[in-house]
Amino acid sequence: MHVIRLRSAWTSHPISPQTFARRFHSPTGIENATVWLAVDELPGGSMLNGEPIILDESSLRVDITEMLQQTNELLMLVEDEKLLESVRLEIEPHDEA
Repeated sequence: MHVIRLRSAWTSHPISPQTFARRFHSPTGIENATVWLAVDELPGGSMLNGEPIILDESSLRVDITEMLQQTNELLMLVEDEKLLESVRLEIEPHDEA
């Protein structure tokens, strides 16, 4: 599994003082892989490219492969900005049998 951390480059978003935005390009070489958005703690809410993302308490990650565009905007509503340090993309290659 390859991990891309989205720690830096978060900016305040006009939606609310606790909403932060992070733009990123789609990872390359993901044709035969699943891309997960993962965090260490649940945010108050999140959206990718204007679509809500539902993170599950049991796994703290969600498959965003089909939601990715060439350029993406991730929004997260957080009580503590430290949560943003744990946001990452986990790229899991499919087994080639």
